[in-house]
Amino acid sequence: MSDLAVMEHFRTLEQRMMDHVRRLLDDSRLRIDTLSGRRVVQSLEKEVEVADQSLELKRLMSQLNCADRTIESAMPVQPSLRVILKRRKWFVFTQPTGQLEVHCLSPVQALLSGQPPAALTGSEVQKWLTSHNATRARVPLTLVLMCPSGFTREAHDLAERRADRTLILVEPNAAGGWNVVGPSETKSLVDLFDPESVEQKQSRLTELIARRQAELLSGGLAGDKLAAATGLPIGFVESFLKNYAAQSGDLLSRRLEGRVVLFSTSAAPPPRQGVAMPLLQRIRAIFSGQGEEEKKIAFLSERRAMLAQQRERSVEQMDQLEKRETELRRSFSDSPAESARRRIASQLLQTRKELARRQQLLSVTAQQEEIIAAHLHNLQLVRQGRKAALPAGDQLAADAQMAEETLADLQALSEMGSQNLTVHEGGLSQEEQELYEQLQEQERDQSAVAPEHAPTAINALRVDAPRIDVPPAAGPAASPAPDTKRAADESAL
Repeated sequence: MSDLAVMEHFRTLEQRMMDHVRRLLDDSRLRIDTLSGRRVVQSLEKEVEVADQSLELKRLMSQLNCADRTIESAMPVQPSLRVILKRRKWFVFTQPTGQLEVHCLSPVQALLSGQPPAALTGSEVQKWLTSHNATRARVPLTLVLMCPSGFTREAHDLAERRADRTLILVEPNAAGGWNVVGPSETKSLVDLFDPESVEQKQSRLTELIARRQAELLSGGLAGDKLAAATGLPIGFVESFLKNYAAQSGDLLSRRLEGRVVLFSTSAAPPPRQGVAMPLLQRIRAIFSGQGEEEKKIAFLSERRAMLAQQRERSVEQMDQLEKRETELRRSFSDSPAESARRRIASQLLQTRKELARRQQLLSVTAQQEEIIAAHLHNLQLVRQGRKAALPAGDQLAADAQMAEETLADLQALSEMGSQNLTVHEGGLSQEEQELYEQLQEQERDQSAVAPEHAPTAINALRVDAPRIDVPPAAGPAASPAPDTKRAADESAL
């Protein structure tokens, strides 16, 4: 990601945070500490002040000699929002009773200097709190700090609740969501400052499930893995998986091996509630054993999902044992004492034996999973064949014979129609074609006679024009005619 893209991303995060806090002010669930205990912000009079550090940003850009309108428009401006809560006194006067402040602490200096933005450390947060204490009012303060580049673990330890202040830290995570860190006794308040709505969280989970369709069809998706991939609480993910399975027709959500797993059954959806089945159809379903295959498919699908979770658990344990083996071999090489090397060799042997046992267990689990998958596939084939309701062989032969007879009749009718009506080129019948040729022949005769018997206008003028004698022009003697000149030459000879 380029520097300009990082700037725009940080500014977008700031805007999302501030928009969320503005909407939260009208939420009846927002209750903060005041002089008279925790009170709903919506029920108190509010004085809202909004500010940012845009002027400070221009000054800093001028000092660093990087004045650029493009960079300035993309840079985060560190907005802040201050809400002073007041209560009525003697029905006329108002008295401050609580305060809520939200500050965005973007790493402006690092962005302008071209350095990678780093998370705020505990000392930096403590320094900011110290400078902020001199200006705040003497009422209980709920302080929310948001940093687009995140906070360190040392800074997370500062998020606590005191008599005069409650500190909450908000940061984006790599999964596309937000981490909100605050005191455990005010968890309901801390969760409210998550800028990501419930619909957005569910949308991220739905997209992740769609991308992992292969795992869903082969074994199943565990709730703890989805929670780790999305950065969402495990309780929220498990509740979503149960609702997601209930809305879909071929998915189930069960707690297997200590975790909630979403897996596919490829079974028919259950009948809709409130739809009465006819008595005759119900009797046929009872005596035909309809529904037993669906139960078998559901049971085998659950069994396969459980085996898949066991297989994944065995793989994770084998990874841990392999890491342990690597550490023991490294310790054996680094240890100079002979007794220590003997002890490490014994531990290494036990680790390898345990690794071999896990490998055998993994092999057996994989074989069981393969057998159940084959049985499940056979049941699905049988159910699909019955669902199609294909016709019998004699019915197919009779229908094929009728189709051949119909095609033969159509072919005979087509040949008969072509014999009765002969169509020439251009789509004309025989009589129309003869008349067309006769008209063309008459047109050719008329065009051939016209130049011989019809004089043009120029020829008519030449015939009827009177003859005019033109006298010889005055001037030098005209030269003798050609015949007179030829006779004179012959006499001279």
